[in-house]
Amino acid sequence: MIDTIELKYYFEDKIEFSYWYKRISEIIKKNYNRNFNKHTNDKNIYLYKTTAFYNQGFLEISLNIQKNDFRVLWSISMKYKPALVIYPNDKYALMQFKDIGLVENNFNKFIDYLNPVLSYNKLPYLGKWQVIRIDYAFQFFTEKYVEYIKLIHKCHIPYGVKKRFYDTSIGIYRKNTNLNIYDKTIQLGLNDYRHIIRFEVQCLKGYLQHLKEKNQWKSISLYKLWDLNIAYNILHEKVISLMGVGDFEEIKIAVNKIERLYSVKKSEKLKKLLEISRHHNSRMDSIPLIYSINNNCSENYVQKSLMIALKKLRINLLVIPSSWNIRKLEGLDSICDNYFGKCKIKE
Repeated sequence: MIDTIELKYYFEDKIEFSYWYKRISEIIKKNYNRNFNKHTNDKNIYLYKTTAFYNQGFLEISLNIQKNDFRVLWSISMKYKPALVIYPNDKYALMQFKDIGLVENNFNKFIDYLNPVLSYNKLPYLGKWQVIRIDYAFQFFTEKYVEYIKLIHKCHIPYGVKKRFYDTSIGIYRKNTNLNIYDKTIQLGLNDYRHIIRFEVQCLKGYLQHLKEKNQWKSISLYKLWDLNIAYNILHEKVISLMGVGDFEEIKIAVNKIERLYSVKKSEKLKKLLEISRHHNSRMDSIPLIYSINNNCSENYVQKSLMIALKKLRINLLVIPSSWNIRKLEGLDSICDNYFGKCKIKE
């Protein structure tokens, strides 16, 4: 359900910032033989980063100075991946709803490790940190990982959105959310007859602010975001916008289902629509337009009549090529539903 979390805490002044710069510098120098790495995002933001605490579940810790015309902000941020220490023997592990207590205890234990014993300069426990990014995800094992990635490469992407396609992954990057779908087994360099495909939505600061306003929260805390319904709604919405609904089926199987429910005339239209997706270059974005041009009708008719008809039968707009010798692959919307259904059973 949850992978990486980024949290931030603002210092009161430069004195507190300087203290923690010195304190953490001493720890990483003494215990890890490391130093801070200085980065500049732009002329007004300075970052001092370290990855020294990776084995404790903290991918990166950054001390930050942000300047503008009116004031200077000093802060510390942490990229926290609790599964690294809570499930150290499971490379695929995602944190589940039931794990919030373990996540909190591990974080607070690390804060105790950083905090000096005798000084008043102490970092607070988890409840006082603001979440500025959280990654919700679901994943599934499949022997048909090559086929799933090929289908996902034909997904719907809104015009003008930044995207990156690779052989075993796809990334879609927007202002307030990032979406990554990838073969986790390949990423880890593992070899197995089944692979894990992971579907991940990174919710950034702007989207979290939207959730705060929508739910009337006082703050963007991890306790508010550690919610099955929030995770499910975000992931399910992204799945449908990207891949539509329904299972991927070989066209003969799909047409048999269609002909049992619809008239000959409508069945023929739906068959023509599905035929378009068999072309290796066809994308979900282009299929309604291509059909409307070839059949002298509007895209609105395709979307509101024909695609709705497929949805009722849970047939995805993308069909499986006959050369794959596969009758059916479960739709990502169903896989998402099943994943969260299993989570709920475990509670």
